[in-house]
Amino acid sequence: MTECNNCSKYFKGFKRVDINELLSNSSYNGDIGLRWKRTKGVMDDILSRYKDPKIVDLAVGGGEDAMFLIKKGYDVVGNDKDDYLSSVAREKARKNGYSLRINNEDWVNILDSENYDDNEFDFAYILGNSFPNYLFDKEDREKALKGFLRILKPKGVLFFDTRNFDYMLDNKEFILEDPENNFRYDGTCTYLKSEDYRCFPTAIEDQSIHWCSKNYSTSRYGCLDLWPATEGRVRDDIETVLGGKVYVETFYDYGKERPDHYDFIQYKITKV
Repeated sequence: MTECNNCSKYFKGFKRVDINELLSNSSYNGDIGLRWKRTKGVMDDILSRYKDPKIVDLAVGGGEDAMFLIKKGYDVVGNDKDDYLSSVAREKARKNGYSLRINNEDWVNILDSENYDDNEFDFAYILGNSFPNYLFDKEDREKALKGFLRILKPKGVLFFDTRNFDYMLDNKEFILEDPENNFRYDGTCTYLKSEDYRCFPTAIEDQSIHWCSKNYSTSRYGCLDLWPATEGRVRDDIETVLGGKVYVETFYDYGKERPDHYDFIQYKITKV
């Protein structure tokens, strides 16, 4: 587990666990049907453009999103390098009477992986604030993007989301005065505002944010370090690696207009 940066004061009486134990819990994601509605038709519009689209969930996690799409009749493959999360997702699929193929491939290895063919998928998605902020090294991010593009069919779409890291960096001092209460999270997008969970940063630096998730109902918490994937940084990585090969659209909590505050930013990258 990632070492906490003096953040134990926010979790008195709580037990520290691996954050994947929290993130894989169904209650963390909330009502998946409601979550999908809050994509405001963006995801449905993407999928409606293909006949029997082949889909890969590149950060399958606990499997909630993959299972939702499988139940709707889509062909979905999962990917997660974490063995624990993969086992949780497979078990959820089994209990629902489905078989879910999951590759345990690191994103940086997809470019050369035999688990994936060239031009294999119509739609590749990464939800849950994981790419690119799990990758601190620019070369790793660039190699991952090249791999994602390799496995997409022409006119296929890569879709991922990140938290509003611009907001965190711009409001560092105010947030850190009282992170649990000062960090603004509206919870009106796809990651539902739950009474059980609270997520917030306890350390904010230009190249690293210490992120914690707190479950009040179980008195457990978990933390990890994230690379602050600001919009400018993400656009720079995309342009460096994929410029001229893709068409990029951005959404702010699944809206085209950038509001004064948003929880997440989404990137829709279409292979030309």
